[in-house]
Amino acid sequence: MIVLLIIGFILLKILRNKNEKVRYQTDKLLLKTPVFGIIIINFNYAFFAEYLRLMIIAGVPLYQALHIMEGAIKNMVFKTAIKNTREKIEIGKPFSESLKEEGVFSPVITRMIAIGEQAGQLDEQLNYISNYYYNKVDYLAQNIAKMIEPIVIGIVGAFMLVIMLGLIGPIYDLISQISKM
Repeated sequence: MIVLLIIGFILLKILRNKNEKVRYQTDKLLLKTPVFGIIIINFNYAFFAEYLRLMIIAGVPLYQALHIMEGAIKNMVFKTAIKNTREKIEIGKPFSESLKEEGVFSPVITRMIAIGEQAGQLDEQLNYISNYYYNKVDYLAQNIAKMIEPIVIGIVGAFMLVIMLGLIGPIYDLISQISKM
């Protein structure tokens, strides 16, 4: 069974590297995992905000900065959202509205970016966003054991149940055969 899992994992990795649709779906699934998904999402928020802020401070136009971010972000869900946002900006939509329509970025991020756009302080708002989400990732990473504990207990409990049923089943059969004699 372990061998099948390893083979399945290797095949998934090969498919993921060769097919963008598979990569997108696996990334989407990864973002929905109970504990690690939250960490990955928050890290991507922080990464996006921090590096976009740095490019804006350096004077890189927003359109070009988003194009660069497409290459920097590894998660296909975020990469696709950034690409779509960039395309919407190209036709004249506001940055915050374009992000909001993608549905990947949290409402807090889109509102703060909207405020930054209106006030002309997008870099400052992106700094607040990145600091907030980096702190959140740090907190989650420090408390991951507390979050995973119920999952581990459930898995261990299920494993113990299988072992107990494996032991009790033959004993029950033996007792029923003895009672028939």
